[in-house]
Parts: sequence; structure tokens; C-alpha cells
Amino acid sequence: MKKKVLFFFWIPVFCLVSCRKLLNDAFDLGEEEGTNGSITWKYDVPEERIIVSGNCDSSKPFVAASLTGIHADRIRIIEIGWGSGTFTLGDYAFCAFNNLKKVTIGSNVITAGKCLFDGLELDELNICADTSGWNEHWSDGCNRISSDSTTWKWVITGDTLYFTGTGEIYKYGSSWSSLYFTKVVVGGGITGIRSYTFENCTSMTTIELPATVISIGYSAFSNCTNLTVIGIPSSITAISSYAFNGWTSAQTITLGWTSSDTTVRSLDGLSRYSTAATIKYSDGTIYSN
Repeated sequence: MKKKVLFFFWIPVFCLVSCRKLLNDAFDLGEEEGTNGSITWKYDVPEERIIVSGNCDSSKPFVAASLTGIHADRIRIIEIGWGSGTFTLGDYAFCAFNNLKKVTIGSNVITAGKCLFDGLELDELNICADTSGWNEHWSDGCNRISSDSTTWKWVITGDTLYFTGTGEIYKYGSSWSSLYFTKVVVGGGITGIRSYTFENCTSMTTIELPATVISIGYSAFSNCTNLTVIGIPSSITAISSYAFNGWTSAQTITLGWTSSDTTVRSLDGLSRYSTAATIKYSDGTIYSN
């Protein structure tokens, strides 16, 4: 009889503990906080978002393991490098966050290693830091980095940067040069390349412009030293001054119309004071500028 009483006593206790755990797991709407040395973080449970701040130098750079007690697969959004102090991101810093989709890097991140997002597919990346002190291969290995504007979208797949949508594309953050890609494909529907868009993008070696592009802005392709050839579609009506500044005679601009074409175009960016590039019509005739 005593055993039966004890048995029935423990049933409600077990149920209470189990139900409490289930409710906590299902309705945990709070925040988790943690520290590791000089790094602190707050984890927003429902949003699966973590905010990381503090100091982190090159002797002990930030990597996923820095967030002790946090399971990496629980994190979809990271905001890092805000507040006081300076931050260093280690090689492969985010690659253990398998479900990571959005990253915002604050102005305090002054140095970063290689392959930060190796193997990941990001939906959005916002960089508010100066990337000049970062490893030049920091974006290598990321399967996809993408983002949206109001009318167009960009995505990096492998080494190729794709643009789709409508309207004029413009520079990303401080510059597209903060991302790594070798090829650019601009989809039909894009109507212009705004000023400074690809300035100093030295990793870019090829670009494809569609027949919908009608304008190229000031310094849009300046100092793209490894872009050896660019084709300009016949739809172009205006190329602003210094669009190809810093180009040498070893680089070629091929126009999509013949030397006999009488269409009126404003081509200040092809004048000799704007560029030293070799410029040819589609029929092979050298453009006189």
C-alpha cells in the first residue's frame, strides 16, 4: 500500500516538472545574456538574434566558440561590433552558424580574417565598418550573399555578383569593393549605373551590361584595374565624366554601335581627359576622343 501511495505521489510532481519544461521551451520570450572575457552578448530568443559587443583584439579574435553557452544553430541574426571598444573577427568567424541569414557588422570591427562566412547562404549583409584593414579574402567561400533595394536585388553566388530588377544600381555601403567577386552580371531591366558604383573594384575581371542600360555615372568604373574589357550597349545615351578614370590603354571599351551611327549621345566619360582606355566601335574602328 505504501508503494502505491508513493507512486501516485510522484505522478503529479513528474507531470508538473515536464509541463513546466514544455511551457518554457514553447513560450520562452525573454533574453539570454552572457560574457566571455571582454565580450558580452544578448540573445533575443523569439527573433533568434544575438547582439555582440565589447573588446576583442587580434590575440583572441571573435569566432563562434566565443559565445560560450549558446548553441550556434539557434542564431539566425547577428549584430556585432557596436558600442565602445574595438573588434577583430577571426578566420571563418561565422561559418559555424549554420542557420545564419542576416549579419550587421558595426563600425568597431577594424580587422577581420579570411572566409568569414564560409559555406553560408546569407540573405542580408550590412557593413558599417571600414574594411580597409580586413583580409582581402574575407568574403571568400560564402555560397550566397544577397540584399534588396526598393526596385532591384543583388546576390553573390560563388564569385559572381548578379543584379536583377529595375532602376539604377548604386554602390553597396562604402563600396562594392568591400565584397569579393570576379564577374558581374547585370540583368535586363536595370537602366543605369550610378556614380561611383564600382569604383576601386579591383577583384572584378568581367561584366555584362544589358540593352536596358541607358546611363553610366561619374567615376562608375574608375580604377577597376583588372577589368580588361567592357561592352557598352547601344542603348546608352549618357556616360558621365571620369566613368573609366584610371584605365590604361591595355584596357578596352567596346561600343555597341558602329562608327557610322549618328545617334546623339552625351559621352563625356569617353573623352581623353576622362580615360586612357582603348575605345573601339563594334566594327573595329577606333573611337576618336
